[in-house]
This record gives sequence, C-alpha cells and structure tokens, in this order.
Amino acid sequence: MSLKVVGAATLAGATAYGVYAMTRPKKEVPKIIISGGPGSGKGTQCELLVKKYGIKHISTGDALRHHVKTGTDLGKEAKAYMERGDLVPDELVIGICKAEMETKEAKKKRLVT
Repeated sequence: MSLKVVGAATLAGATAYGVYAMTRPKKEVPKIIISGGPGSGKGTQCELLVKKYGIKHISTGDALRHHVKTGTDLGKEAKAYMERGDLVPDELVIGICKAEMETKEAKKKRLVT
C-alpha cells in the first residue's frame, strides 16, 4: 500500500496540508484448484464457492465438451483421443484450461477450476 498526494494548498506562506489517498497495488486474481476423484464433491464445493464469492468456475470436463462441440483446434485434437477411447493428454487439457482462463469473464472474476 502507498500514499499518493491528491491535492495540496498553501495559506499565506504557512505549511501546506496535503490530501492523501491510499492506493493499493493491483492484485492478481487468485486461482483456486479443487481436485478429487469422481463423486468426491468437487462440483458441489465449486457451486458453493461460486454462489458465495461470485467467482468463475471452470470444469475441465465441461471445457473439453465445449471445445469439442464448437470445433476449436484444441477441441478437434481432444475429439480424436476421445473417439479412440483414449484419455486426453494432460498437455491438451492444460491448453484447454488456459484458453478458458483467457476469457473476459475469467479475467474479471476470481477463478475456481
């Protein structure tokens, strides 16, 4: 936190009094990652966090399905793995999550994945 002079005045050579405002450095939006096995309550916890704090929730499964449905380059690559019954590689899932984190909504709000 720092002080910033907003205005100052002098009165017939007397000491000037300044009006100061507290300025805070811009903070990076925190990112929260919740992990766990299927059925462990990740979605439930995320719903509670979204409701209480108004944050953006990114589900990797939902993001994968969205990218496949909309035909993005990442989605096309993921679809090939999914159609073969293979797991989508971590690098590709991370790329999809990064793309989701670059959306306007994700940049404005705190983030939970």
